[in-house]
Amino acid sequence: MVRKPAVSYGMGFRKMLLLVLIVTSIPFLAISAFVNIRFLSNQQQEAQRVILSMASQAEEQISSHYRTLRSLAQTLSISSVLQKDVLTSSGMPVEWAQINHNILSLRNLINNYLFIEDIAGIHFYLPQTMIIPNGSEFLDFESVTDEAWYPDYIHDASSKTFFTIHAPKDTTGDHGLCFIQPLINPLSYTDITGFIRIDLSPENSLEILRNSLVYDRSSCYLFAANASLLTTCGDTVSGAESLLEEYGQAIPKSISIGKERFYCAALNVSESDMTLVYLTPQSSILSSVLKNCLIQLVLFLVEIILLLTIMTFFGYSILRSRDDRLKLLNYQINPHFLYNTLDMINWKAIDQGNQEIYRPIQELSRFYKITLNHGEDYIRIRDEVEQMRLYLDLQNMRFANSITYAIDVAPELNNVIILHMVLQPILENSIIHGIRETPDQKGHIIITCRQENDSLVFSISDNGIGMDQNAADMLLQQNSQGYGLKSIQDRIQLCYGRKFGIHIQSSIGRGTIVTIRLGILPMRSSQSTVHFSSKTAP
Repeated sequence: MVRKPAVSYGMGFRKMLLLVLIVTSIPFLAISAFVNIRFLSNQQQEAQRVILSMASQAEEQISSHYRTLRSLAQTLSISSVLQKDVLTSSGMPVEWAQINHNILSLRNLINNYLFIEDIAGIHFYLPQTMIIPNGSEFLDFESVTDEAWYPDYIHDASSKTFFTIHAPKDTTGDHGLCFIQPLINPLSYTDITGFIRIDLSPENSLEILRNSLVYDRSSCYLFAANASLLTTCGDTVSGAESLLEEYGQAIPKSISIGKERFYCAALNVSESDMTLVYLTPQSSILSSVLKNCLIQLVLFLVEIILLLTIMTFFGYSILRSRDDRLKLLNYQINPHFLYNTLDMINWKAIDQGNQEIYRPIQELSRFYKITLNHGEDYIRIRDEVEQMRLYLDLQNMRFANSITYAIDVAPELNNVIILHMVLQPILENSIIHGIRETPDQKGHIIITCRQENDSLVFSISDNGIGMDQNAADMLLQQNSQGYGLKSIQDRIQLCYGRKFGIHIQSSIGRGTIVTIRLGILPMRSSQSTVHFSSKTAP
């Protein structure tokens, strides 16, 4: 006779709770679908901006190296060692003393500049009447015709200065960018006596290009002025090496090569005759966008789980006795499922290098951890305040930093124990029903905590839309609809007694101040568990 109504009541509550969960989920799913459709439509443009941004950074680094090499080549070519000691011996009879002098002078000159970072080597191409070739820093001028870059100079032999970038094969067998400059005979300004070649570290040039590739199967190409390919990086595409020759400087942003469509970003390397071209398959961009949309959807679903969990929390706290209510709250969700799910989403976001996604996930994970509170019913003030800070940060990520806030809690109160989950729902009301209903949907929240005799007094104030004081007083009545403040009031008075609870002060257009007065709970200093008197507070 006693158990039957209880079972019937429990079954009725489960059906009601299930119906509430289903009805509540519908608007959130609709919002999630709408946001993800908008997200999908904007992400392709964002992907193109990211590709162009990374390409611009690579162009700046290559241009910087180019300027460094050019400046060094100019410094070397006009040095007194070359102009007075070495180049003036061009065309003179072979004198071994002069040759030996030239070798020592050039070697000292080279050693003065090899300390510059990323310089792999400095080489001189000079006639054998001036140096003895050693295959490393000194090369025979006649062997220059075997170099891949030499034909480009044939038509410019009369030029007094000639700067370009090539990718010859050096003595180590590696292909790296280098700077070539002719050496003009100081006794005859129409004759090229030799060349200076300054090599950039192959690892450095490849690292610049490799770090700028952000999507799967993307590739980049560095072209010279004559449209010849200098170097490439990534998943090279057959036929891409002729892009500059085919389109010139007017390469379209979207091109087809073979059977695949690519997004193309082409940039001129400043102060040089080079062009940097990036190709990214449209399928790779779409795949990345879909993954981001999936993560966005999961985040919304996790938010639904959180909100429904909080609803369940308050439902049980009202329908059960004080002790049973607080115990049942600990078993509503599986913390391992939440932690593992968030961890999986977080690592997927980190793997894609998407900081805009993995940062809110990390914040949300910390928020859940404090919300679950290891199944405990009571929490330290500093942890409850941290939960509110995380909630505000998450809402700012959602609402474009439209909420400013200040938190003022005396340090000596940080370790005081209070009832868990009484402040965050009130803070949520301040945002949703206060600030978000103002015309510009922006506002400021102030959270304070102080001790008054045997009480802890929390204050959460906002400059939101506010309400009539009579309406504010009704929020704590038994028949009040929405806001959930009556449930919080009941939990506070079940735990601390009738003289504690919530007071609301509000006026239209001036905001709302919610004051929460709690008792100071007794505890044993040697244990982290709070111990309560079995005597019911008045």
